[in-house]
Amino acid sequence: MLKKIILILCILNRCSSDKSSIKLTFEVENNEQFCMHHKFERTIEYIFKYGVLKGGNLDIDFFLESPAKKRVYSGTKTKKLDVFTFFSTHIGVYKFCFSNSFSTISHKIIFFEIKPVDPKHVESLRQEAGVKVPFAADFTEKSIENIHIKMESINEIQIIHKQAKTIGANFAIDLRTKVGILSTFNFFAILITSFIQIKFLKKMFTKNNHSYLNKY
Repeated sequence: MLKKIILILCILNRCSSDKSSIKLTFEVENNEQFCMHHKFERTIEYIFKYGVLKGGNLDIDFFLESPAKKRVYSGTKTKKLDVFTFFSTHIGVYKFCFSNSFSTISHKIIFFEIKPVDPKHVESLRQEAGVKVPFAADFTEKSIENIHIKMESINEIQIIHKQAKTIGANFAIDLRTKVGILSTFNFFAILITSFIQIKFLKKMFTKNNHSYLNKY
């Protein structure tokens, strides 16, 4: 069911096309490896960001495979956030795989983003709308495009802050849960210890009392 949902999200986000920027958040179950595919149609440099927002020790295994079946990049038990750049030297479908096979209990919430390093390769508003006819932008369109670029920068900053907030919030929730479990354990340990001490003292004083009465 989860993979079907992710597949729908990929279709909605045009994961199979050469979209200039892709962002996606998904879940990888324990003992599972999940791979996604993206077709690059330009030989340019891309920046790839990925990280674990929630789950276990916030670590995940990852590798990027080119259409020639060669690993372009790999990371083992990467924690929180990893960023790297790569050239799409081979035009075709690249494979992005996230593995949580080393974890037997915890599932992971993963975030990743792909975008061109050079801002000039980022899609304009016309390209996002699917307009491919050549045009000469007037002053108004140039102004709107500049606003669009600045809004994209603001969006990037917001995403970074949201990721940090999510990681911090999940850490606080996990810490609260662990403190609650430890407190409950300590409570019952104190309760059992107190009960044993009372029984022991009661038995000791009862025995001493019988010895004193027998003496007299």
